[in-house]
Amino acid sequence: MSQFPRILAVDDNKQTLTLLQRALTAAQYEVVTAEDGPTALKLIGSAAPDLVLLDVMMPGMSGYEVCQHIRANEATCLLPVVMLTALTDVADRIRGIEAGADDFLSKPVNREELLTRVKSLLRIKTLHDDVETKNHLLRNLFGRYVSAEVAAEIVADPGRHLKMVRQLLARTAYRLIEATDGEMGVATALNEVPDLILMDIQLPKMSGLDATRRLRADPKTAAIPIIVITSFALSGDDQKAKDAGATAYMAKPYSPRELLQMIRNLLPEQ
Repeated sequence: MSQFPRILAVDDNKQTLTLLQRALTAAQYEVVTAEDGPTALKLIGSAAPDLVLLDVMMPGMSGYEVCQHIRANEATCLLPVVMLTALTDVADRIRGIEAGADDFLSKPVNREELLTRVKSLLRIKTLHDDVETKNHLLRNLFGRYVSAEVAAEIVADPGRHLKMVRQLLARTAYRLIEATDGEMGVATALNEVPDLILMDIQLPKMSGLDATRRLRADPKTAAIPIIVITSFALSGDDQKAKDAGATAYMAKPYSPRELLQMIRNLLPEQ
């Protein structure tokens, strides 16, 4: 988002557009305008607004239709849309929500309400943009070592290993004990003394390799089979896992069936 957020105001009434433009410009927003739906969609592509103020009732293409087009486009599906309407029926607002509207303003538009709602939605957009920027940086970082697809999976769902294992073992005789970081994993293993440990390499607080070394150093857990698993293996990780004391090592791509077979080989079901 630029220093002065850009607002696209769409209304077939020129007087309404003038009022919106004056109020928003005075509040340090950059304003672009359109008097119909097709022009609005073109401006969304070329002007890249940060928020759209969209009249519901317009000739040719209604605000509902414009909003549906915005939501159907991956590049604009999260663009904030505020619908301007003189309609008071609940059904009309429900239709707007179903089309993808984020908020509504009743006509005639109150200046203070307009600025408050715009400010609120832009703040949410800024937070989302910040998250997306960080995710982009993470994807680029991971992309140096793994494929773009794996990098995207890591960013989208860093806890997928645990979810996959939970689903995998749900229909077996095994009982699953969970830990979400290396320190918790070591403490839980020493307390519960499980029959087998699945250890992710990339863990917060303590890496999976360090946790494996700690467990191998303690007599209570020294002989427990440990399978080290990872979704984004780096060169030499398999040897590092063995050096740390891993019984076995699995790196993506692998299937849940392969993992389950390895578990059964090391720990037959009772």
